[in-house]
Amino acid sequence: AKDTPEAADVFVTQALAKFKEWAVSAAQAESNRGNRRSDLEHLERVAQASASEPIPATLALPDLANLGRYEGVLELPLQYAEAADPLHVGMEVHHAEPAVPNAQNDLWMMRERCYDIVCNCFRKLVEGQAYMAQPAAPPVGRPAGAVNSVPGFVSRAMQQQDKHFKHTLFRVMLEDGILPHVKPELLAAADDTLIDFLFCAIDQPTDEEQVVRLKLLAEVLKEKRRHSDSAKVLQKLAERDTNEGGERVTLRERKDLLEEALIQAQGGAVNNIAEPGLVRYLEDQLKVLELQMSLHERLKENETAKDMIGRGGGELYVRLEGNLQSLDRLYRDYSQQHPGCEDISLEILEFAQQDSMEEVHQLWKAYLLAPLEAPPEAPHRLYPSPRTFPVAHVCQILENLAENVPREVRMVQVPRAMLDACNRAHDPVLHAYDQMLRARNIDHMQRRVQLLESAYVVLTTVLNAYMGRMPHHEIQALQNQGQKFRHLVHELGPPQLPEVGVP
Repeated sequence: AKDTPEAADVFVTQALAKFKEWAVSAAQAESNRGNRRSDLEHLERVAQASASEPIPATLALPDLANLGRYEGVLELPLQYAEAADPLHVGMEVHHAEPAVPNAQNDLWMMRERCYDIVCNCFRKLVEGQAYMAQPAAPPVGRPAGAVNSVPGFVSRAMQQQDKHFKHTLFRVMLEDGILPHVKPELLAAADDTLIDFLFCAIDQPTDEEQVVRLKLLAEVLKEKRRHSDSAKVLQKLAERDTNEGGERVTLRERKDLLEEALIQAQGGAVNNIAEPGLVRYLEDQLKVLELQMSLHERLKENETAKDMIGRGGGELYVRLEGNLQSLDRLYRDYSQQHPGCEDISLEILEFAQQDSMEEVHQLWKAYLLAPLEAPPEAPHRLYPSPRTFPVAHVCQILENLAENVPREVRMVQVPRAMLDACNRAHDPVLHAYDQMLRARNIDHMQRRVQLLESAYVVLTTVLNAYMGRMPHHEIQALQNQGQKFRHLVHELGPPQLPEVGVP
């Protein structure tokens, strides 16, 4: 069979005839098993040197498939293609520019026919067995390398050296929706061939098919410890534009993808292979996305936004829950346009490091203009930024709002709100009250009493909370300051305050 193509064809024909003699009836005598296996192994080794059409060899494929010998179905046409084109001229022709002579192009067409034969048999295997797991041990009379399931077929296919065949098979699995179901087998045997095939999706529109490829690519790169590359693929998935096609992506899904991308990028940094700035970029993108999610949730309950959507002007809102928005757009088109989003506006200014104290003061005033019976909470996540959290200014607004509130309510709510906003740090709050008490424009006695009482409550709250856990000299200093406030208040006329430091 190795001498001439004609001899190979004769061998195939004779072997096929013997094969069909016993393949017609599956219930042959036990004594014939050895002969059947010998004939079958001969069939799986044919076409080593044949250069004719792959018709004789492929006649046996249906019978091999019926017997569950899919290793023969897989390898027989590929062996033929390799024997017919040992110099891989067909592969070179496939990538050649300009067009090459027909005789050489025929070699590639022959390879394509062989690939199609295997892929069609693979489709039939999928139709008949779905995604049944490969048995732990082959049935009696079957060699250890036998293949009779979809995962087993994929594992055997990944061992082939013909990368063009594997690309063809990958494409079939992708188009037929098989790819996600054989992911463990692909990951276990992943090589550069699979990575090259999946990487083709990087610069293409991210429709549903490309998303499947990119998700698998990210997992393969992670398995190969190419963490930075995996992070960039996940980043592309998170930032993809749903206007290009494909299924809708929620903001929660985008955040999950960005968080995984950040983990991979940090993994690359640990291995000293991360690209400069990648971790920082992903951290920034996550922060912008979190601000977008906060706005999206806030506007769900915002009456102005509801009214806008009801009038048919909800395009901005729909865009907000769809694709990622820039920081500038979040501020200009959303947080500034809707009352009740001032705290998010302050967060955006802080993240953008914008120094606009007048704008910050206006936002705080609008945010805190609410009845003190339900006092607004200053967003503690902004503390201790001097850029967007001017403690004295915030404290002054709250005290202004509390002027006409009953004393017993005001003395509890305003100091508590300031301490909570400053994460229980008393120094900046006391410093704010000290600034206000020193201001020349405070000449109204009742106003000065109000500030002194609030400062006194801050001191006593801190002392009661940290008594026994603060150094003695700090406790003594706070007690002395509190006693001074107490005496000043008493001299100005209101009811006497209790002793400082007594819980």
